[in-house]
Amino acid sequence: MVSVALLPALVWLSLTDLQRHVIPDPATLAVAIVGLLRAILKEDPSFLCDILGAVGALAILGAAGEIFWRYKGKEALGLGDVKLIAASVLLVGLGGMWVFMLLACTGGIAASLLSSDKSKSGIPFGPFLAYALFLTVLFS
Repeated sequence: MVSVALLPALVWLSLTDLQRHVIPDPATLAVAIVGLLRAILKEDPSFLCDILGAVGALAILGAAGEIFWRYKGKEALGLGDVKLIAASVLLVGLGGMWVFMLLACTGGIAASLLSSDKSKSGIPFGPFLAYALFLTVLFS
């Protein structure tokens, strides 16, 4: 049920990221809100750990992206990707985060290896995060 509720936001962010290499903040906010609602309705006290995990992911991945940008002069992981990962942790929890990230990274690596377009703009990661989130929520 939750995966179906997420579908419009995930499709929208995927299409936008493919076209413009930008993940819309309202789509990320929708994922975060669904995650918060899930926790409130389940009344799960472990949700505080998920909030800390989301904040930690935001801080660590944001810092890593910034360091890479300063060192190499190109973007490896954009802030939109980082915010979507953090919002996804709210939804799937710390335990589900590993499955979610494995699915997203595997899809992104496969697409990169199979891509005939070797341009410097890279492959948008948002669609892979979106499908991985959908599958993780669907099967959890």
